[in-house]
Amino acid sequence: MGYTLKIGQAITCTDPETGIERIDCEKVFIEDAPAFGEVTDHTNVRKPSYSAWEDLATASGLYDFFFDPGYGLLNALDGVTVLSIVHKTTIDQACADYAQKYPTVFSVKDEASFSAEDFYFERLRWLKFWMDWALENCSRPVFMNEQ
Repeated sequence: MGYTLKIGQAITCTDPETGIERIDCEKVFIEDAPAFGEVTDHTNVRKPSYSAWEDLATASGLYDFFFDPGYGLLNALDGVTVLSIVHKTTIDQACADYAQKYPTVFSVKDEASFSAEDFYFERLRWLKFWMDWALENCSRPVFMNEQ
């Protein structure tokens, strides 16, 4: 089990069986988007396990950003958070702090030599890329935990 995380344009969908409207996030593929060997490479969707995302949040200093009961992105009532410059600033700072703490994440390696820190950095790169993209390209930018 795990999360299905999406960052991008909010769209409204109607369940054909119930007629209930819900918010979703339009799927996007960009060739230059971060990719590190997952089925969702180059897309604005990630499907990490619960523990992998919690480990990333802890290692990167983003635990409260995702899990705080009052404002954490993964605790939004309907699973959707409208993105703002505050979210971007938080991700930018986490990326800068992480890169300073682990400068070797920038070195070229083959996948077999990846450390946990390298995988966390790749997930941070995904967050930063799509957060920046959504805020620059979407009229209704959202972070979504599909439930």
